Amino acid sequence: MKVFHVPKKSQVTGQFDGGKIQERKPLAFPQEGGPIRPWSQLIYWSHAWSEEGGLIDLHPHQAYCIATYVLEGELEHYDTTSGAWKQLSEGDLQVMHAGSGLMHAEKLLPGNRIFQLWFNVDVEKELENDPVYSDYDAGQFPVYEDDHMTSFTVIGSESPARLVPGVTMRRALFDKGQYDLPIQDGASIGMFVIDGAIKIGESFGKKHDFFVIFPEESLVLEATEDADVFVVELIQEDSQ
Repeated sequence: MKVFHVPKKSQVTGQFDGGKIQERKPLAFPQEGGPIRPWSQLIYWSHAWSEEGGLIDLHPHQAYCIATYVLEGELEHYDTTSGAWKQLSEGDLQVMHAGSGLMHAEKLLPGNRIFQLWFNVDVEKELENDPVYSDYDAGQFPVYEDDHMTSFTVIGSESPARLVPGVTMRRALFDKGQYDLPIQDGASIGMFVIDGAIKIGESFGKKHDFFVIFPEESLVLEATEDADVFVVELIQEDSQ
């Protein structure tokens, strides 16, 4: 198993709206630098937040598929396909298939915290499609529970949300302990520690650390304390 650990201090930083919105990027765009490069379908992962509230003003998107997950608080978003502002709350998801193009704005309300992930697509094919926005309420996501773990399938075969083929996204709450997680053959994993602390192989990660993992058969995760973890599992189409 190959494990790449990206601690919080090594992630690329940024800001919007005069510093009202801060962000840390465990996976930045190549021109921004950072310790790791895009792999599989995943090309960008941003963790953004605002203590006082802030605006990312109207800007264009084209072709790419983008998922925005609300970790905390409330987010408002506007797009030119609907011409209206819509609100998302903690645990909600927004999926954008930018297609031939649209304009988009985001307003982080005070105390809001989000993930935004970009996924690679067949650009020429996507440019032929109309842009599509979809919002999903947290209550729509399937929940798996046992005595020591609760998992929410945000994107995947059990969820109403779809993004690009081969992508599964889950948020998992682990009690302290060791877990043998089922992984599809040929999968690669992006994993962000929202809270708590975990150990993967010999690598120890704490709050806001990031991992890229290439398991050989299964993935053994040790929660060294109760942990809240966001997991993206990627299967390239040609390996499915």
